[in-house]
Amino acid sequence: MEVPVYVFTGFLEAGKTRFIQETLEDKRFNAGEKTLLLLCEEGVEEYDPTRFSSPQVYVQTVEEETELTASNMTAWLKKNGCRRVIVEYNGMWQLASLFQNLPKNWVIYQEFFFADATTFLQYNTNMRSLVVDKLNTCELVVFNRYTDAIDKMALHKIVRGISRRTDIAYESPGGEVAYDDIEDPLPFDVNAPVIEIADEDYALWYRDMGENLDTYDGKTVHFKGMVAHNRQLPADAFVIGRDVMTCCVEDITFAGMVAQWQGAIALGQKDWVTVAAEIRMQEHKLYGRRGPVLKITKLEKAVPPDQPVRIPGRKQRGPSQVRRSDLPSQILFDIILHALYRFDLLRHAVPSRHRGFRPAARRLLRLKRTFARLFPAFCRSGSQKSSARRPSRSSALR
Repeated sequence: MEVPVYVFTGFLEAGKTRFIQETLEDKRFNAGEKTLLLLCEEGVEEYDPTRFSSPQVYVQTVEEETELTASNMTAWLKKNGCRRVIVEYNGMWQLASLFQNLPKNWVIYQEFFFADATTFLQYNTNMRSLVVDKLNTCELVVFNRYTDAIDKMALHKIVRGISRRTDIAYESPGGEVAYDDIEDPLPFDVNAPVIEIADEDYALWYRDMGENLDTYDGKTVHFKGMVAHNRQLPADAFVIGRDVMTCCVEDITFAGMVAQWQGAIALGQKDWVTVAAEIRMQEHKLYGRRGPVLKITKLEKAVPPDQPVRIPGRKQRGPSQVRRSDLPSQILFDIILHALYRFDLLRHAVPSRHRGFRPAARRLLRLKRTFARLFPAFCRSGSQKSSARRPSRSSALR
């Protein structure tokens, strides 16, 4: 049986504890189901279990990152017969410590990142790798303590530089919430007969294609890349890509794609080439899932670019290594609905009775642009559930 996991990340005094406390006080979410709360850091605020709408919440303190093992997590869950998990994660720990050790039947249902808008820029300057780690996969970023004196564009650019799919909310000290509506047009035309990718846009294009496979299926692209041969590929295929840096030199990863070309065997390792190719999205053993296979129609030798390493929005992930839920269960619906209530979006729009409002609320939510922006995965149909786990920083091409 799947165990839903809700992950709340952020640094100290970011507002994680307050949000989780209010969520567990809400009967729409905490109606009596046994819940395991993994507390990975002790902040200024403390939980008040007497205010939870149900006493069936069991807190497990995790003092060391090394305690996050599959056997420990399984034991903690079984100890009190819990059916779901909430994780208040330590902002100083890499998420890989959690994601790579989750029990096989634990499924990430939702991931939020909370930040203090008054200190976030300092964290980004001094702890960039930790910021990137937390923003890479979260669905929603909430900037608390936001005022008009804070540079919203600076916050926006940091988030968008790491993920174009993460939604952003700004909460003022008085509790008012504004949603990020700044548009970020792509620097290339995905509807052009040939998509021209400039050197400086490779990382952005690579990330956007990884997030929107169907958009690029059947499209023709023209770009410059580096050749990498792989023993798993036949003689008429190779990998083309570029080195991509997320936040620091130690984090450079080769972000490449499978390419098919009759003259592949004559290409040297690390040769630079300019190619025109048709993109086909298909299953491939090198990815371990569906991914882009380039059918090259034209190839020319090229000189290396002035800056061979590109700084992307997101590091290359290869096959995802964390199971995530695509279709909302009752629990997922409830926590999302709680978030909407929390941010005053539906406070006066949905009847209060839990059993009665779900169908009506769903119809209402489909019409709400705010909901679509906040949780695009919730509204998206036809998505495919990934049964893989999120990787470390190693590339799928290794």
